[in-house]
Amino acid sequence: MGSRNARLKILFAIQGTGNGHIARSREIIPRLAKYADIDVLVSGYQYQLDIRHPVTYAFKGVSFVFGEKGEIDYWKTLARLDLRQAHKDLRSLPKKKYDLVVSDFEPISARFAEKYGIPSVHISHEIALLSPQSPRPGWDILAELVISLYAPCDKTIGIHYKKYDATMVTPIIRDKIRKAREKKNNNEYYLAYLHAFSDERLISVFSKTKERWIIVSKYIKRPKQINKNIFMLPVGHESYEDIFAGARGVCFNTGFQATAEALFLGKKLYTVPQRGQHEQQCNAEALKEFGAWSSKKLKADYVREWIAEGKPTKQQDYSDPIPEIVERILDFT
Repeated sequence: MGSRNARLKILFAIQGTGNGHIARSREIIPRLAKYADIDVLVSGYQYQLDIRHPVTYAFKGVSFVFGEKGEIDYWKTLARLDLRQAHKDLRSLPKKKYDLVVSDFEPISARFAEKYGIPSVHISHEIALLSPQSPRPGWDILAELVISLYAPCDKTIGIHYKKYDATMVTPIIRDKIRKAREKKNNNEYYLAYLHAFSDERLISVFSKTKERWIIVSKYIKRPKQINKNIFMLPVGHESYEDIFAGARGVCFNTGFQATAEALFLGKKLYTVPQRGQHEQQCNAEALKEFGAWSSKKLKADYVREWIAEGKPTKQQDYSDPIPEIVERILDFT
């Protein structure tokens, strides 16, 4: 990576609209911090995981709001949109402090870098979707235009299930998941983590199957038994990774991080893409290659069919891409 007379100063900005961005970034930041001084910016508050690094800037950001059935609620999203605050946040950043901006699908930092001529790198799964080689169910011109304009940077590092082109890297698998795979076994329970649905909806659907379910919930603070086959676990619980690795199968929304980890563990996988999310529609299309199931709606009949007929996905031995990511970031400075 070459020698430098002074340590770089990097602004590392994270989209806070979901736990996937946080989980990925908190793996990269400690490795990058060996070579640079890092200030962290988080935009949005829809996450439950600990970032594990001091946050210098916490902004409201632009976050999607979801309805009870997992659909994007555009009216509530628009109601919460505060462009004046976003502009104020942009102006609050010190323009001469940073040598480089790294954005994980975070728009304020990207505009900040563009405005003041600071080199910038975009690292995300979303940016990988723009490649012509990435799987998609069809071209959604508006959705891909929004992605391309949302957090534009000078360079990009796309993250996907496999390297569909030379700009991409394979998924970042958390250390706890890597360690959990070493002792995994297929127990007689299934795991559900569908954050866009209400707990009531999930309990209603999964109670209609005979299998035992552990459901991850963002609404509870401690584990609790609901009925004979439903057990609830709070987001971020210390046992989550071992439960994930031990599950006979997993049912997720079609976000990238959790589904990539399911492929790494070789799990039987069923996903429900969130309505109106082009990213999740593309993920569902890509996951077909690995043997995953998906459906537009969450229904007990679909779940029972998957339990009876679904097979484990093709286990992926993903190597650690973070050394390559760090090298590409530093080579750009």
